[in-house]
Amino acid sequence: MIMDGSGKPKKAEEGREKRKKAAEIRKILSSETFSRVPSFSAAALRFPLFSAAFLCFFCACAAPGPGAPASARERAVVFQTRSYALSKISDPELEAALPDFVAQSYESALKSSADTPAEAGFSYTLSPRGAVNPFSEVEVSCVIRKKYASRYGAELCSAFYSALDKKIKNALKNN
Repeated sequence: MIMDGSGKPKKAEEGREKRKKAAEIRKILSSETFSRVPSFSAAALRFPLFSAAFLCFFCACAAPGPGAPASARERAVVFQTRSYALSKISDPELEAALPDFVAQSYESALKSSADTPAEAGFSYTLSPRGAVNPFSEVEVSCVIRKKYASRYGAELCSAFYSALDKKIKNALKNN
């Protein structure tokens, strides 16, 4: 080991000097680098499109996503449900025609209640309920948004079911 004039090892003194210079260089670089970067508010004022894009992104992240539950008044509720006993034996023609009957009744109800807003969310469900033959009995539900149910539900659902009743009765008479 080599000693300098003060009796300390020479390598230790060189290491300290190198660390000191490196720290000084880091200080200089960091102060120069950050002094040239504008603040966020200055950047936002200079770049209005960037600001608008950032705001849109931020607001979009805050909005409820597709999987988020809707508010209670915006949720769809089953307003009314009816069961229809069809044929005890399998009838492929009736089973194939049933979705069309329901869709036609839905369209008929929409036309008869022309003053109903589209936001009412009027819809329906069709579910097989038979034990042995699934389509020996079906359940049809009238669905509407809770917010509009008290105002438009009775009118829409009664028009829907009256049209569906006629179609199913005619189909059962013909079989």
